[in-house]
Parts: sequence; structure tokens; C-alpha cells
Amino acid sequence: MTTWNIAQLERRTSDGFVTTAHWTCSGVDGEFSGNTYGSIGLEGVVTTAYEDITEEQAIGWVRYGFKAQDVLALEGANPVIVDNEDVDKLRMVDTALIPVLVKALQELNAKFDAYVLTHP
Repeated sequence: MTTWNIAQLERRTSDGFVTTAHWTCSGVDGEFSGNTYGSIGLEGVVTTAYEDITEEQAIGWVRYGFKAQDVLALEGANPVIVDNEDVDKLRMVDTALIPVLVKALQELNAKFDAYVLTHP
């Protein structure tokens, strides 16, 4: 089980937009466990007023490193990766990202294999 937590959000006082999120993540898998923490810059990414940000939104920013609005713009009229049922609270559909990531890894592996063949 993996647990994400937003430890702190930094924001500009001039306009209230969040600029940095500090996060922690812990996980347990059988007898193994681990913890990590970090920060991610969100300058220009977050367009939601600070007081309206939900924990779920903030966790999405640190987990994926991009915002749902960007993905929705790419997906067009029939989104699969973004749940846009409530346009004020877009959500990423975790399971929909798996095939996208697998395809990206396959393409990267093919490029790497081609590179290795030409650079012995």
C-alpha cells in the first residue's frame, strides 16, 4: 500500500498561487517498506485558488508532475485519462495511464536498441 501526503504548499502572497509542493510518500509491500520525500515546483502549473485546492488535486500534481488540464487539452472531446465529470475538479484516472506508460517504454526501448546497434 502506498500513501501520499502533502506536507506543505508554498504560495505567493501577491496572487495566492501555489509555487511549490512538499510531499512525502510511504509504501509497504509484504515485508518491505520505504519512505521518501521531495518537493516539486508548480510555478505556472497551478491555476486553482489556494483556498480551493483539495488534497487530492495536490497529490495528483506531485504524483504525475503535470496538471489534468494539460492532458485534457491533448485528449480532446472524449477524454480517457482525465475524468472531466466536474470541470472544476478534474481528476486523473490512474489505470488509464498504464497503457500510455507501457507504450512509451516500448518506444524508448526500441530507440535504445537502435542506438546500441549503431554505436557498438
